[in-house]
Amino acid sequence: MDKRICRFLDRCLSFRPEDRPQSAAELVSGLRKCLSRPQRLRRWAYLHTRLLVATTVISIGAASLGTYWLIPKEPYPVRQFNQGMELYRGDRFGDAIDYFNRAVRADPQNAEAQFARGRTFQQMGQFDAAESAFLTAYNLRPEGRVAALLGYCSGRMDRHEPAIAQDSAAIEAGFETAEVYNNRGYSLLKLEHLENAEKDLKRAIQLDETLQAPHLNLALLQLVRTFKSPEIAIACQQGLAEIHEALNIGPKNADLYYFEAFLYVRAATQDKTLRNPALDYLEKAVAKGFPPRKIDLVSFTELMQEVRFRKLSQSAPPQVEAAPTRRLLDPVRD
Repeated sequence: MDKRICRFLDRCLSFRPEDRPQSAAELVSGLRKCLSRPQRLRRWAYLHTRLLVATTVISIGAASLGTYWLIPKEPYPVRQFNQGMELYRGDRFGDAIDYFNRAVRADPQNAEAQFARGRTFQQMGQFDAAESAFLTAYNLRPEGRVAALLGYCSGRMDRHEPAIAQDSAAIEAGFETAEVYNNRGYSLLKLEHLENAEKDLKRAIQLDETLQAPHLNLALLQLVRTFKSPEIAIACQQGLAEIHEALNIGPKNADLYYFEAFLYVRAATQDKTLRNPALDYLEKAVAKGFPPRKIDLVSFTELMQEVRFRKLSQSAPPQVEAAPTRRLLDPVRD
């Protein structure tokens, strides 16, 4: 029972007459105060506290849920793209590609999502799939960086004529980076367009002298010249100078010492005293993990009678084969 009613009843039943209501009017007034609407609400609330708490919680939850649904959200393709980018930045390429695929299925005109698909396939070493995605991105929104990546993928798949055309398109679009010039020079070298290749590789060095790849490519260009020109000594000197630059820039990979030995072998066809330097650098290459089975016996004919060479060519394979020095470079930096 309400405490106020209890107190009023106690007063009515008080032993002392002076504590009781002194008149009927005072009794009616006291009862009316106890039974007024505010008092009845207070009594109801007190008796139904749990119900009130539950109702309040449900009301707040409903209001919060309604607010959530009313707040505008990013479109589905954008959410999938953003999640894919987060995974890509965490090097989780297999997971990232699933989100990018959903993004382009939902929005086939999304050039940025197609570009991201290409970059992800590229990181996974799937250059045919990367090329397809980059081509779609380029058709939706032609950009120099996408043309450069198309050239890079073509070069990685030994398709050098389209690679040259795509690298040229990138340069014409204003995407003139050292990497693009290096990559075009590499493809020109592969097709033995030596003069144009040399120009591109030297331009790459002018743009970024810290790159190792154009120095290695120039050294190999000079190596090709030793088979095409009677000026073997000059070509070997220039090639060795480029190899030394590549070694100075680093890393000092095994194949750089192999190519250095190769250049000395070519020079040794005219100067037999250069056989020993050739053997020295070949030993360095093998010691750093260059596999003896990859030594070109035909090209090293000049050393065939050397005991050191026979031992090297017949030595055991390395426990860990050294990775080759990169000659093609990713033209886009994330």
